[in-house]
Amino acid sequence: MNDSLTQDFRALAMCALKTAGTMLDSLAPEAQHGIEGALQGGARLELAFGPLPAFETLALVLVEREGTRHTICTAKVNAPPLLM
Repeated sequence: MNDSLTQDFRALAMCALKTAGTMLDSLAPEAQHGIEGALQGGARLELAFGPLPAFETLALVLVEREGTRHTICTAKVNAPPLLM
């Protein structure tokens, strides 16, 4: 990867981590505890952006080991994103 793309990727990853953390913090303690248990059991968390090309929704998704997906919470923007 070139340096610019690497820097952009790292910036996106850091923003995604901060946003996912904020989304997790917004959940009730019981929900956080349930997610923690699922992660210890082999589940994973994913961030899903979309729908493309509008790119106006971010979803935090719990994916069980078996592949079952559960949307934990979503964030939606009202304004269209800036295109570069």
